[in-house]
Amino acid sequence: MNGLLLIIDSLDYTRCQNAAADLLPNLNMRSKKGVKCENMYSQAPYTEAATMAIYCGQNTLDNHGYIERYQNADDVLMEVMQKGGYETYFNSLQPQCYPSSLRRGIDHVYYNRGYDNEALWNYRFSYFSERGKDNRLTGTDYKQLVRILDDNFEDWARFLKDLIHEDRSVEIIKDLNKNFDAGSVLKEVEREAGKYKQDKNAYIDGMIKEGSGHTLFKIPYFSQVDYNIPEETEKVYEKECADLCRRIRKLNFIQNAVFNLDIYRGFIRAAVTYLKNHDKKEFAERIYIIRNALLMCNNNKKYGKKGHSLKGQPSFHTHINAFLEWADNRENQEQPYFACIHVDDIHFPEMFYTYDTDDAALLKSELEMADEYLKNRKAGSKGTLSLDLSLRYADAKCRYLFRELEKRGMMDDLTVFVTADHGFSYAGYPIRKKLINTFYLENFKIPFYIFGKRISERQIHTLQSSVDIPPTICEVMGVDIPESFSGSSVFHTEDEKRIVTIEYCGGGCPDINNRKLMIAAFDNHYMAASLVKLDEPFRASNITEVYNLKKDPLQRKNLVRKIDYKKISPYIKTIEKRLKEIRRTNSIYLRAIEEERKL
Repeated sequence: MNGLLLIIDSLDYTRCQNAAADLLPNLNMRSKKGVKCENMYSQAPYTEAATMAIYCGQNTLDNHGYIERYQNADDVLMEVMQKGGYETYFNSLQPQCYPSSLRRGIDHVYYNRGYDNEALWNYRFSYFSERGKDNRLTGTDYKQLVRILDDNFEDWARFLKDLIHEDRSVEIIKDLNKNFDAGSVLKEVEREAGKYKQDKNAYIDGMIKEGSGHTLFKIPYFSQVDYNIPEETEKVYEKECADLCRRIRKLNFIQNAVFNLDIYRGFIRAAVTYLKNHDKKEFAERIYIIRNALLMCNNNKKYGKKGHSLKGQPSFHTHINAFLEWADNRENQEQPYFACIHVDDIHFPEMFYTYDTDDAALLKSELEMADEYLKNRKAGSKGTLSLDLSLRYADAKCRYLFRELEKRGMMDDLTVFVTADHGFSYAGYPIRKKLINTFYLENFKIPFYIFGKRISERQIHTLQSSVDIPPTICEVMGVDIPESFSGSSVFHTEDEKRIVTIEYCGGGCPDINNRKLMIAAFDNHYMAASLVKLDEPFRASNITEVYNLKKDPLQRKNLVRKIDYKKISPYIKTIEKRLKEIRRTNSIYLRAIEEERKL
């Protein structure tokens, strides 16, 4: 018995459930013979935070959160499967921040992109650089940064050596930047590593002071920019894709200008807010959201260039073919396998065709599919057309995957789990005042399907959390569920009164010790959301948002100043409980680090 976990990044299940058309026709058709969870929610609205629940089976902010990625998790799903006797495969190694932790439990790891030192700056050091300007870095901060840099230098060099020696781990990306000189970059990295080892804290001081201008962040990184494709295919990208995208932009503008009254309400709210507080940053963000809903700003990146310059990683189609090739050519076909494919095609900028193919016929067929959807869409639609098209495209790629699996006879002993890490913030309806780092449920609602010959049809409508996905996989695959896993199998959590949580550290660096934690508790009736620091007492003032989800499912009216707190006491108690648990696991972690450094 084999297993495949397919994670479709940013799949907005709220959009799928509320759209006039069926945006996932293949998956929904297949679910008539499988398991479908209608109310699954991620714990966080972006990948780095959201994957803690899916890959580690733990609540997002336990064990010092995700500042060191999976390093501090007691168990990770791939290790559990590996110990259970499965050969493991993972296609989406994106090495930065704490890259070695992403390899835990994986026999066959493949890079989805090269090492990215810009990400190290953006997601970690820019934050600590700001803190350092005010001399607010502590001894604990330095220890944290030393651990991160130790790991990054080691894995950066490892990636470059893998590229030089054409290791199988770079198979999917090695030809995507033919002008990249891995040898000379490796010398630069090793030179910087040597300086760092002479005095680690002094080197970090230099990084904090110089910021993104530091030598480390000037070293070239491997990006997906230089790929030759046949002239015939290039013409399809430049002409047919361009023509379709222009048409989509026009249709998108018309349908939203006519039907999406939220755009006008949003502009009025933005203007009133600006007149009240003169916050230019908030005003600019609100106008950007409105503009994006009307003009699909990011859509202009989708034509007039070579396919591979559009996204920073291989496409869904490419990853399917890479997995099939691996499965076809495994040395030990008798050993069961558990594979994970994590794809980014819907992730902003959302794509609705295969942007890295050499196959002009494939590309044309995908454009025809998009054209057919446009012709048959219902009047009165609102929101971003490219999102709907990208959801249909992802569903079509799932159809392609299942057809290939069935053609090979692989579905006879394969169970496929399909989900997303988080939802989507750029849908264009409703118009929000800010994106991503919010408590709006479209950023959290995700699908969860299970398909296989041993799987009986079942629809689960009760509330589920993404932390329930790893235990479910273990149960289905016949592997013991670790005690460290926070959730429970979806087959044993059908509690109508269940309250689930959202928890993360906002955008940027997840410094759990100093930043305010974003924690919410909700069910089908109410949501209560809070901002609270780890070391401060929890008070009523920490509750920042309250929504009556029965009456206001789009979360338009924040009732925090109007609600009787007795009505939301179960949600407040859930937040307080989570906060106590986070404090406990964080204090244990910090004590362990202190003891480790004393040895």
